[in-house]
Amino acid sequence: MFKRLSLVLVAALSFSSQAAVVAYNGLGTGITGTTDPSAPVGDGAWSADTFGGAAPYSEYYFYFDFDTSTAEYFLGNLESVSFKTKKPTSGEQNDFFVQIYTTQDGISDGSWFGQRVTFDPRYAANINAPGNTWNTWSTNGTENILAVYDSANGFFGGYSGPTLAQLLDPAYTDDNVYSSSDVDYASEQILGIKIGTGSGWASSFEGSIDDVVFDFGNQGLLAFDLEPAEVSAPATLGLFGLGLLCALRTRKKIK
Repeated sequence: MFKRLSLVLVAALSFSSQAAVVAYNGLGTGITGTTDPSAPVGDGAWSADTFGGAAPYSEYYFYFDFDTSTAEYFLGNLESVSFKTKKPTSGEQNDFFVQIYTTQDGISDGSWFGQRVTFDPRYAANINAPGNTWNTWSTNGTENILAVYDSANGFFGGYSGPTLAQLLDPAYTDDNVYSSSDVDYASEQILGIKIGTGSGWASSFEGSIDDVVFDFGNQGLLAFDLEPAEVSAPATLGLFGLGLLCALRTRKKIK
């Protein structure tokens, strides 16, 4: 069955039949909500606010669930990840990336999380990304195929990482660079999600992100429409408050 849970970081969500509308509340780092009639969904998006050194990087954490007593989402249930970005430059460029943090389980854990699986357009395969255009990046498809790597060990990307399917396949041979050989990624419980940019190039980066979608197959989609401010949505199931560890999500309980 479906349940609603208030347990994420600083985001106000209203759930519709299509996607969770995440209204930017000013509590991220180096991010601003922008109105954009051309946005993939809704009337706006989230944009980097770091150009010229205004902030050291962009980052926003949300959908975090620190209650490990119930099984929510596992990496092994994840069939695809996709999101859309727009920036003035074309082709292979630095861009917003999305990261999934997992719960600590005592195996090659990070400082407060387990693994940090990164989905990165910078090293994507078969890039077709014109400037000033909303481009779709996905782990599926034939172009703009997201690079996948585990950055928990401090490695931040390259061109030789596994696909999402390979990462989750127990028969895949991890190289201990892009992924760790002692981690069963399919069994990793998802702790939360982050969107961000890198600190080394944020001061010269301009870009926006929207329509972040995680496809969990039979469990359904976890989709986020990133908006600049609170919006009204006639199809919403409810509107909930925000707070330091308070936001809301819809999830399907795994028995």
